[in-house]
Amino acid sequence: AAFEAYGIGLAGLTPQHGDLFGMGNTPVGMQGAGAIIAFVFWGLWSSRKWMGQYFRSAFTGENRDASWLSPRLTVVMLGIGLVAIVAWMAALGLRGPAIIPFMIAKVVSYIGGSRILAESALGNGGGLDPVDFVVVFGTKWVAPAGFVALAVSYCWISDLGSNASSLTARTLQGEKLNTFSTFPGGTLFLVLLAVAVATACAMYGTAYTAYNHGANNFGAVGVWDYQWHTRVMYDRTSECARTPVGVDFPRLGWMGLGMALMGGLIFLRNNVGGWFLHPVGFLAGGSAKDVVFNASLVWMIKTATL
Repeated sequence: AAFEAYGIGLAGLTPQHGDLFGMGNTPVGMQGAGAIIAFVFWGLWSSRKWMGQYFRSAFTGENRDASWLSPRLTVVMLGIGLVAIVAWMAALGLRGPAIIPFMIAKVVSYIGGSRILAESALGNGGGLDPVDFVVVFGTKWVAPAGFVALAVSYCWISDLGSNASSLTARTLQGEKLNTFSTFPGGTLFLVLLAVAVATACAMYGTAYTAYNHGANNFGAVGVWDYQWHTRVMYDRTSECARTPVGVDFPRLGWMGLGMALMGGLIFLRNNVGGWFLHPVGFLAGGSAKDVVFNASLVWMIKTATL
């Protein structure tokens, strides 16, 4: 990934205009976005028979031992959740065709992040940013209110399925832990209480420091969380609203290449005996600088042990 990014930079193939946030301005990042789409849809296709049985169980009211919740409750909650997200974004101003790529990216991000974590224990192995996925298909048909809706909602739609602090990752880890451990009664109440207390303390501490010592101190040394992360989506929103563009075919091309590469890796993994490269590794390539050293160390220790 590093060599490819360097070569692309030398060749001057970097996209000309930016995007809102997330996939970034690099073809390597866009390949990762395409790869996770292929990764998720291949998994859904491979599990279509099991999922069909699961949905039939939901309609018949049958329980399944492998399911954390009953199939019926799971399907009902899934439907309510999807409808709530669509309704919330529509109420904020993201309407019409723009909601389609947004929802596709959101679902892919949830499923992809969970599956990457389950298969590799990597918290940040790739993701598909819903905001950028909307922008890739053009900004001319997204009303200014739609851009504002994306910016306002960024605090909860960003990276929920792709990194270690994600909702899906922690839910999955909690379920795995729950499978092998027995917790005393009241654990859920204590966890929720701890979350409430920690959130209140963090909010109070931030407000106290800001009002007594000046909020400008948070960004005085270029702190990402306080100075840039909280405003970058609004800056990009303003830019997109001022300079509307059509479908970004170069970005779609890079994403298509990522889908093709992922499809090839999945085919080799499933059909070639002794093939040693796992498709998840391709998704980890975008964040290799964060995992390659630790992963290499673990691999050497594991190899020596076995």
